[in-house]
Amino acid sequence: MKHLILVAIIAIFWAPLAGLMAQSCASQRYLKPSFGVDTTLDVIYGNAPAITTVYVAENVTTNEDLLLDVYQPAGDTLALRPCVILAFGGGFLIGSKEDEDIRSTCDSLARLGYVAVSINYRLNLNVADAASGTRAAYRGMQDFSAAIRFVKENAAVYKVDTNYIFSGGVSAGGISAMGAAFMKESDRPAETFANNFPARPDLGCFDCSGNQFHHSRRTRAVMNFWGAVQDTLLLTANDAADSVPLALWHGDLDPVVPFNVGFPFTGLITLPQVFGSNVIHARRQNLGLHSELTIFPQEGHNVWGTVIANNFVPGPSQYWNQIQQEMQAFIYQWLIPSQWPVSGSQSAWVGAIRTYTVPVRTGFKYCWSASGGNVLSQSGNSVTIEWTTPGFASVKLIEVNHLEVPGLQQDYPVFVGTVGVEKELESDFILFPNPASDQLRVKLASQGLYKWEVVSMLGNVLLNGQKQVDQGSELEINVKDLPDGNYLIRFKINSDNVFWADFVKN
Repeated sequence: MKHLILVAIIAIFWAPLAGLMAQSCASQRYLKPSFGVDTTLDVIYGNAPAITTVYVAENVTTNEDLLLDVYQPAGDTLALRPCVILAFGGGFLIGSKEDEDIRSTCDSLARLGYVAVSINYRLNLNVADAASGTRAAYRGMQDFSAAIRFVKENAAVYKVDTNYIFSGGVSAGGISAMGAAFMKESDRPAETFANNFPARPDLGCFDCSGNQFHHSRRTRAVMNFWGAVQDTLLLTANDAADSVPLALWHGDLDPVVPFNVGFPFTGLITLPQVFGSNVIHARRQNLGLHSELTIFPQEGHNVWGTVIANNFVPGPSQYWNQIQQEMQAFIYQWLIPSQWPVSGSQSAWVGAIRTYTVPVRTGFKYCWSASGGNVLSQSGNSVTIEWTTPGFASVKLIEVNHLEVPGLQQDYPVFVGTVGVEKELESDFILFPNPASDQLRVKLASQGLYKWEVVSMLGNVLLNGQKQVDQGSELEINVKDLPDGNYLIRFKINSDNVFWADFVKN
C-alpha cells in the first residue's frame, strides 16, 4: 500500500506543474509508458560448472554459458539509464529467463524508460539432500553476482548508470537476489566448500564465479517476491552495503517458501530451513534499515501471474497490477534527487532585485520560479528575481537530475518589505556575527528609538524589544534559546522607517 500511495502523491504533485514548468521539469519518464522496446537476447554474461540436467552427484558437472536478455527503451536518447536485473523462480530446479512474468515485467519497465535484464542461473539439486539445496542456492547467488558485474562492466554498451542498478527475483530468484545483495564472503555456507564424502567440489568465492569482472555486486535497492534467506542473522547493519533498501511481497499462507520460518515445499523434500519475508522485514526494522513489506492475506505462493496465476486459471491474477505499480513506485523513489539548499537574501523590499543560487550538480537542469516576484533571468543554477509583492514570498526550485527525474519542489522563503526608505537604510547598519549562536549584535549608523522583532520564516514573532541608541552604537539581542534555522529581524526607527534583515542561528 505504501507503494501505491507514493504513486498517487507523485501523480498529484506533477499534474498542476505540467502546465507551469518547462517540459524537462515535468518529466513523466518512469511514471508512464513512453517507449517501444528493443530486446537483445541470449547475451553470454559468464560461464560456470553446472549440475547435469539429470542429477548424478555434486561433482558431476558440465560448463554452462550463463545467458541474459536485455530490454531497452526504443529510440531513447538519454545518455545513462537506471537498470533493473530480475531472476525467475522455480525452486532451483526449473525455469528460465523466458519466464512469462519476468518477461512481461521487463517489457513494462523498458516502456517506462528503464533498461531491464532477465537472467538465467544454474539449476538442479538433489531434493533428498539439504546440503545440495544450500549449494544450489549459493550457485544462484554467484550467478546473480556475475550478472550484476557483467552489466556494470558493459554499462557503456547498454547506457546504464551503475549507481542506479536495482536487483530482484521471484522465489528462488529472490533468494539469489537477496544473497547477492546482503551476504558477505565470511557468510559463505560450509556446504559450499570441498568435501570428500560425499564428494563435493569447492564452489569458489562469491565473486570469482561466472566471469572475472571486478565490480561490486551491490545494487541501489533490492526486491524480493516470495523468496527467503537461510538465516536472518546474515542481515546486519555493519556497513553501507547492509543498508541497501529492501522491498518484499509475500502471501501469508505460502506452502512453497514460508512466510515466516520453515522448510521449502512444506518439508515434502529435503531442503534447508529458510526465513521468509515476514521475519526478514522484522529483522531489518529492528536494525533500523529500510524495509517495505506487502502481505497478501490468505494467499499462497507466486501470487502474481500474467498467464497462469497461482490457481492455474489463465489470465493475470488480481494482484498483478498492484504488484507492478508497487514495484515501479519502490524503484522510482530511489531515483528522486535530494534537495540541495538555495542560498540568497531572505529579506527584500518591493522593487528590490535579488540573485539566488544552488550548488551545481553534473547533468542537472534547474527550473526556477517565484511567488511574489518576477524572474528576470536564470542561468542554470542561478536565478535573478525582482520582488513585486509585499509580505512573505518564496523562490521556487525544481532540480531535474541526469536520469530526467525531477526532485520535489523547494520553497525558499523571502520577506518583502513595503517601505521604500528601506533601500537607503540597508547600508546603515551591520549585523554580526551571522550565523549567530548566542548574541546577535547590530551596529547602527543612525541615532533614534529602535524597536525590533525577530520573526520566523512563517511570520511568527519570537522575540522583541526596543532601545534608544546614539549614532554608531551597538544593539545586542540574545538569540541563544532560538532553535537553529533562518530568521528575519525587523527594525522600526522612531515609529516611522522600517527595514528588515535575515540571519542564521546555529
